[in-house]
Amino acid sequence: MSRPYSPRRTTLTLLAAGSALALAGCSAPEGAPVADGTTSASSGDELVVSVWGGLYEETITTAIADEFTEKTGAKLVFDTGSSTDRVNKVISQGSGSGVDVMINNGELTSTAETAGVLAPLAADAVPALADVADWAVQGDYGVAFGAYAMGIAYVNGAVDTPPTSWADLWSDEYAGKIAVPGAAHGHMPQFATIAAELNGGGMDDLDPGIEALAQLEPATTSMFYTDWAPLAASGEVSVAVEYSMYANLMNSTGDYDVTFVYPEEGAIGSLSVMSMVDGGDAELASAFIELMLEPENQAELSEALFHTPANTAVEVPESVADTVPAQDELGEEVRFFDDAALAELRPGLTQLITTRVVPEW
Repeated sequence: MSRPYSPRRTTLTLLAAGSALALAGCSAPEGAPVADGTTSASSGDELVVSVWGGLYEETITTAIADEFTEKTGAKLVFDTGSSTDRVNKVISQGSGSGVDVMINNGELTSTAETAGVLAPLAADAVPALADVADWAVQGDYGVAFGAYAMGIAYVNGAVDTPPTSWADLWSDEYAGKIAVPGAAHGHMPQFATIAAELNGGGMDDLDPGIEALAQLEPATTSMFYTDWAPLAASGEVSVAVEYSMYANLMNSTGDYDVTFVYPEEGAIGSLSVMSMVDGGDAELASAFIELMLEPENQAELSEALFHTPANTAVEVPESVADTVPAQDELGEEVRFFDDAALAELRPGLTQLITTRVVPEW
């Protein structure tokens, strides 16, 4: 059963569209000034956290920065940028990147682990690891602090039949009025796999999915909701493949009215994974990860980022309870894919999408 919701404003003021776009902005050059006037290189009395900018940086700062400094005497410094830029920096430079903790999606965390640039998390240094859900544990090298979803968003009043399934994207009603992920989108491998499964294939047989994607008639492709939101406002887009977090963010601005749907086959699960960079400050990194997993902070992060909390002792805050799956609902509504398999699949798939699908759009 699909589960629609109309997100509402949370008690934490959300950033406007420009700040949200910074979630995937260009990373600051090593040693360049950051917001508080420090640099992105660690100096021993600070912890450098590689993370998306905008809402993530703002939320983590609000939730734990003061407490982290009070407990450790060090301050948080953020090295921001897109998922790919940041993982490439850590892989190419290792501890020389100045990064102590990387926050990224599961696939790119797996890529960094395979490259040998991550350090294992120590249970004795991060006691809260004992309380996290199974889905949050990424082997020995990562732990998620929350989960969110990619599903289908539609503009209220712009569709006669609201979507309930991934298959509905191919409906004649939505032809020429949908926004779909771009070829290099972080969750294109999962989206292409689902398209293949709907047509008799799967991750090991993507051809049916490639053919199906080529038959879509998108109004636009997108990497971030700001790519299609103006088209929704003008009536050119009525349905989009989008993250639950961005649907909430759009509604919070007061400029949009969209509903997010968990497709009946399951929305695509996405994790915000924390890992320690090998050669970084392990003691400060462990203290940071511990704070991110503590119950009070987990609740604040969930409310601001529309995440399902990773700590099983934490309930989804009431203010976002109708927009974020509870722990016991997550497996029913959100589907997680094998990150190592996705990482292996991506290069060839991107080429297929670029050569066989995009020209048809």
